[in-house]
Amino acid sequence: MRILKGNFLKRYKSKFGNFKIEPDKGWKISQSYLDYESKLLIVSESDCDEKNWTDTGFGSKTIPSREYIINPKNGEILNHTQWSKYFSYEPVEILSDDGKYKLIIERTYESDRNSDCINERLIEIQTGKIIGNSSRLAFLESKQENLLERLERQKADERERKRKLESMPTLEEYHSLINKEIGNEQVIIYFYSKKNSYELKFTNNTFLLSISNQNFSNTVKLEYMQFVEFKTFSDLDSFWNNFMVKENWITSFLPYNNSNVKTQNSALLLYVVHKGNELRLSQNFSDEEYAKLRNWENAVYSKEIRPSEFKQGCSNCGAHVDFNGRYPRYICSNCTRKTITDENGVELRFSNIGFSGGLRIAYYKGGEKVSEETDKIEKVCYIDGKKFIATEARFGGIVIQRQLSTKHNNVYTK
Repeated sequence: MRILKGNFLKRYKSKFGNFKIEPDKGWKISQSYLDYESKLLIVSESDCDEKNWTDTGFGSKTIPSREYIINPKNGEILNHTQWSKYFSYEPVEILSDDGKYKLIIERTYESDRNSDCINERLIEIQTGKIIGNSSRLAFLESKQENLLERLERQKADERERKRKLESMPTLEEYHSLINKEIGNEQVIIYFYSKKNSYELKFTNNTFLLSISNQNFSNTVKLEYMQFVEFKTFSDLDSFWNNFMVKENWITSFLPYNNSNVKTQNSALLLYVVHKGNELRLSQNFSDEEYAKLRNWENAVYSKEIRPSEFKQGCSNCGAHVDFNGRYPRYICSNCTRKTITDENGVELRFSNIGFSGGLRIAYYKGGEKVSEETDKIEKVCYIDGKKFIATEARFGGIVIQRQLSTKHNNVYTK
């Protein structure tokens, strides 16, 4: 790269000064900006010849580049000795306001890149443990948050998240609120069985359940269906306990979902989620039963309730875990740290193959890895003598779930 300097007779129109920057032949200027701290001009040029680009192996390529530090006042390209006068290379310590953390920041010169970098260490003072490390480019167009600032921001974000969650209603509170909003002639829900379709409506201070021998599952349009009065209930508790529970609603009925039909499905949220929580905590359900339950939970769901109202248990030890509708039988973090073996007692360890996911199965004997597999989508494994299945999770990571018996779909294998 070369710099053409202007004079009184020939001036260059540049936002940085009276000079013109020209890249080397076959190269191009990829970026230029003023460093926010020193106000020095930072210019990078990159190689245009794709033959010189190297494959990273992750679907991208590394392009050769060069960086220059320029004094914008005179257009002079500076070496490290010259630009180092603008900065301090001594370590700087910063304490958090609560005195719990110490951040050490140090600017260093990297000769292989002919540039500076910023190294940071975040230390928990009470334990002396390093809880964060980072190394980044030193020359930046705008200031970036350091590790301590990031930690404080994350804590503030977490406090705000918890505040918002705690301000959301519980299932019982939401149930009370939604019941007060139900107006006369309001349809609560449409649902159907193998033979009939049903309409639950609030009318004249009662809940009227009507029935039709036409079925939603046969793609009959709602406007063409004829309902006749079937039963009446004084309140939703009575409807649920005296009809839905007695009819074994999870396996007998499916909700009718149509975004064009205005209903108050979430009025039944309390009953559906209570049953779902009971099943997930007890881990006593079949795949078919759970799929039907999820149809109901999705149909009556409201984003206004606290997410923590959905409960779930570890399928190995029974400990409470965060709700995950996709993986109702996943095990807790404590159980994932237990010894996991194959059917022959060989220790197994699971991980993703790379950034794109996949399932890596590593076999260990005596603490040493002896082999690995990457061509399987799942692996049978054992924890505490119980049978599990390990697979790649949908959004990355590995999920381990208890395996059901093939003979009895709601009975765990031993």
